[in-house]
Amino acid sequence: MLVHCVLLLLYYTFQAEGLDSTLAAEYSNFKPLVSPTYELYWNFEAATQNLSIAVRVQTTGWIGFGISPNGGMPNSDVVTGWVTSGGEAFFQDRKVPNVRTIPKIDDEQNWFLIEGTEENGWTTLRFWRYLNTGDNEEDIVVEKGVNPVVYAWNDNDPADSNSLIQHMSRGTQGLVLVETEEVQNDLENAKSFTFLQRDIVIPNATTTYWCAGFKLPDNVLNTEKHMIKFAAEVHPEAVAHVHHMIMYECPEDVLPFLEEREDLSGGPCGRDDPLLYCGGGRLVAGWAVGGGDFNFPPDVSFSFGGPGASTHWMIEMHYDNPNSVNGVVDRSGFNISYLENGRKYDAAILEVGHSVTSNMIVPPGLSEFTITGTCDPFCTNTGFCQELTVIANLLHTHLAGIALKLQIVRDGQTIVLDEESNYDFNFQDFRFVSGTLKPGDKLLLECVYETMDRNDTLLGGLATTDEMCLSFLMYYPRTPIIKCTSRPSDVFLGMFNDSLSASKQLEFSNLNNTYNGDFSIIAREFGWDSNSLQALEETYRTSYEPRCHPEELTCATGGAKGLTIVQFFVLMEACITILFLVL
Repeated sequence: MLVHCVLLLLYYTFQAEGLDSTLAAEYSNFKPLVSPTYELYWNFEAATQNLSIAVRVQTTGWIGFGISPNGGMPNSDVVTGWVTSGGEAFFQDRKVPNVRTIPKIDDEQNWFLIEGTEENGWTTLRFWRYLNTGDNEEDIVVEKGVNPVVYAWNDNDPADSNSLIQHMSRGTQGLVLVETEEVQNDLENAKSFTFLQRDIVIPNATTTYWCAGFKLPDNVLNTEKHMIKFAAEVHPEAVAHVHHMIMYECPEDVLPFLEEREDLSGGPCGRDDPLLYCGGGRLVAGWAVGGGDFNFPPDVSFSFGGPGASTHWMIEMHYDNPNSVNGVVDRSGFNISYLENGRKYDAAILEVGHSVTSNMIVPPGLSEFTITGTCDPFCTNTGFCQELTVIANLLHTHLAGIALKLQIVRDGQTIVLDEESNYDFNFQDFRFVSGTLKPGDKLLLECVYETMDRNDTLLGGLATTDEMCLSFLMYYPRTPIIKCTSRPSDVFLGMFNDSLSASKQLEFSNLNNTYNGDFSIIAREFGWDSNSLQALEETYRTSYEPRCHPEELTCATGGAKGLTIVQFFVLMEACITILFLVL
């Protein structure tokens, strides 16, 4: 009788969590990649060094799953499979090229189908592979620790194995498929807490930025803790409206205002609300549409809490409600898993790119237009206290973005740190990259936009219909710098005007006088041609004002305090004046 009670309890537990009871009994690991649509189950067999996997997806079409080198689809080692209405299962080991095209079937098949079934609108594929297949050309070795996995599906079967149709949905997550002893112990010993929105009724405006505050638990405030994983929890009712979430540590000068408040549920982010200024603090976690959980590598954690640390965090929610739907309630937020003792390296997140400003202009009717955001050596010389190791990155634009490239310029050489040539607004996540940053480096973020179907000039801004050009780098060891961006300088318009033809200079000067130098209006009225567009792209690359945050950077290792941006330009103006008087 006791055994029957336990089995019955397990059955109802599986149903409540969305697990399939049969698969849950066979596999020891479970992860809902997209709840409740895409389920992943797996076992690792240490004796044979193989991985047994089952994917169960609410579709009657094809399913894709695989291992990625960095969290992106290009160069991933994947399988695709489906079950026909007659019950016949198809399954192929494939390689995703470094371009937007259908994955190529591998010459050597190293993922092996066990069974494929289709029942009640769900398709299940059970298969296995060795961690190291020996096929170095077409397969990726499954490593111990965190592996980026990719997944996709379509609700229709292809006509045949050579006619795979494009996915309807896709995504990525960093998962520990094969645990090291240290990772296993950490996961078992980890504690957690969750910060969720407090039954927020999403405004019926097209775009809303909502700032909500949270006080850290008392046990976290007492002693320093070390995050090893953050996971976004998106409320099912609000899935269609939550575009992204960013969590910040609130800076010291904001904390007294928050300590006095009993209600931290917040509201639309506004200048009269101290919560807005938490956005000037250190970024703790981030999630955007298409993203998943983030597991830190086995030797990396993220410290927070303890004496002297920030007592409050703020979650900035970006709500999208273009159809003005009323009454949608949200309880989304983050779950933080942490350890009492830190790992070898202490991580942080650095925001780079172009400042969010209306002077970021993307003209209409173009197949390609590039904006460049710069993290200048002025900032890295004082902000990068030593060589930094990059472990992950999230690239971010809005709807017009089609490609991004993050590069390091060092000693006359250019190094590509991260690149997405087929950017998808609905597929944004931290993906694993490797590289180093050094004092004196210049970081260039190139964002490419396509505006062929647009009649109005796009401006930089917070709304989804505006544009951004940002990259969020996760790295160690932690340094004081939080943001390193650029914006058009005071001489931007003059330099742009000087690069135009005589007729275009006259047109631009007239508009400049009419609209008092408001480039966001001038750009809408200006008659763009190929030469002026090229001049605009070049001016963004060369005529910028570096933006370091915090403005006064002091390396934790005791390096000299750097000048603020304002101090820098005052000093430069004084030097030019002295030179003029001397000469």
